Amino acid sequence: MVGAAPWLGYTLAHRGGSLAVLAGRPSLAALPDALWRLYSETLPLLFGGAVPATLSSEFTAYTDTHTLAYALALLLFVYVAVRLAFSPGGLPAQARALWRGCPLADAPLALLPVVTLLFYLASRFEALSWTTHNPRYLLPVYTSAPYIFALIAPSRTRSAARRRARQWADFLAALGPRMRARALRYAPYARRAVPWLPGLALALGLSLNVYGTVRYQDPPRITPLAAALVSRGDGAVYCLYWCAWRLAFESGERLTPVVTDGVLVDTRPVGNRYPPYLARAARARRWAYVLPYDQDTPALLVLLARYKVPYAHWHWGNASVFDGPVRPGFPPRVASRQ
Repeated sequence: MVGAAPWLGYTLAHRGGSLAVLAGRPSLAALPDALWRLYSETLPLLFGGAVPATLSSEFTAYTDTHTLAYALALLLFVYVAVRLAFSPGGLPAQARALWRGCPLADAPLALLPVVTLLFYLASRFEALSWTTHNPRYLLPVYTSAPYIFALIAPSRTRSAARRRARQWADFLAALGPRMRARALRYAPYARRAVPWLPGLALALGLSLNVYGTVRYQDPPRITPLAAALVSRGDGAVYCLYWCAWRLAFESGERLTPVVTDGVLVDTRPVGNRYPPYLARAARARRWAYVLPYDQDTPALLVLLARYKVPYAHWHWGNASVFDGPVRPGFPPRVASRQ
């Protein structure tokens, strides 16, 4: 409560303005895509098989070159999912205990990921693709790490052994004669392998996270780029949200940030959050475009050719940088939405 006091005070003073930004109408049409992105991007990332990325191309570039880590993270999730479904402290058991009015001791940690996921799917962030490969809004699920670790390592008490024996008997009873014979045939091998699974899962999760930390490459420092653009006389810089505001800060606002949606100006208030910057950018004599991973470079080249704009082109890290003088019709303006 103490840490959240400034945010709570601001929200109350502005009649829930902060909550209004987060709120959104759940889109059933976007739900399948959001669930697939959660499975294919967020889960491997949370288990250490990928690294956070603000761009989908950056996320894909990492997973394409580290396919083994990505696959092992998905395998680790399968093991955790089985434990969540069938463990005595798993989600079905937690739900039954809550229904009876006798919640288990670790119920808050068990329900936190579910509640966080439901809030995410009910917010406007569900439809934003970057929120699954840069899942800042899902990070509270890490609070449930002790609960997940407890599920990975099953208890070894006598009551747990009797419970597993009953589950094994029920499982055999549900099988046909042939499947039952096969299950009994391979049961001794599985019984010898099961004690190793918890330790193997924990070691795998730790190894994946260490590997991702070592392989993670910090993006190049943006200060030299800001200095280069200022020295070339550029006044307005057109790029993604993540880059535009950093360039404005590093240049002491000598570079006016204009957030783009593709190569056009992003008219949404969550992008260009300070409208006076747009008016100031319209008066600039020179412009610069920064396109990470050459994203939208073909579309920009088409615009430059259409309006016969002279430009310089060079690379900064994994991004293409274009700059040049302002010409009639270029850069695009908000009013004309060119």
